[in-house]
Formats: sequence, structure tokens, C-alpha cells
Amino acid sequence: MTFGRLNANNYLDGRKLFEVYWVEMGSARSISRLIEWCKSNGIKNPKSGKSPTRMAVWKCIWRYASVNMDEAYAVAQKGVSQHGEFISPQEWLETMQSKAQTAWQDDNFIRKWEKKNVPS
Repeated sequence: MTFGRLNANNYLDGRKLFEVYWVEMGSARSISRLIEWCKSNGIKNPKSGKSPTRMAVWKCIWRYASVNMDEAYAVAQKGVSQHGEFISPQEWLETMQSKAQTAWQDDNFIRKWEKKNVPS
């Protein structure tokens, strides 16, 4: 199944940002901190030269996760387990349903995604 553009843009690495968000930041994770991480690592929009926006970063990590659910679940689980927490597969699916709808904002994508990922 093809899902179109995987990132909110062409200069952010969704996989890396997702890992930084869940594992490196631990329980102190936030999109604001992730933007600061981008700044400190020299990640800028190649056209504007500006740091990525909150929405670009947010959409990037959740678009990545929505098309790489198993891998993203393992990363998120690794992150929360550092603090003695656990995300059940059902909780993850519910989180991903919400995040996928907002990250993509495309009814056709959501229908395909739910057909593939949500048990009937």
C-alpha cells in the first residue's frame, strides 16, 4: 500500500525524530524540546533557513509512525520502559488512530490505514 509523502516535508527524518522524541527525551519528551534538538543539530528548512515549525515536526513523527506502526511501537515501548511503563498494543492502536487522522488529514488515507490496521 502506498501512502504518499511520508514526511511533512523533505528535510526532516521522521524515524530519527521519533526515536529522539521517545527514547532520548524519555519522560520529558515534548515537541518544543524536539524543535530545540533540531536547532542544536543544525536542522533547518533548506528553503527558508529557519528551524522547523511545531506542526512540521509533529506531523513528521506521526506520519512516520503511522506507516511504520510495528517499528514505531517498538521504539515507543523502548522509551517508556526506561521508566517502568508499558504501552499495550490496544493503547498504541488507539493512539495511532488519533495521530494518523490528524497527521494526514486525508480521508482516503485514513480509510486505507484503518482497513490495514484496525481489526474489523
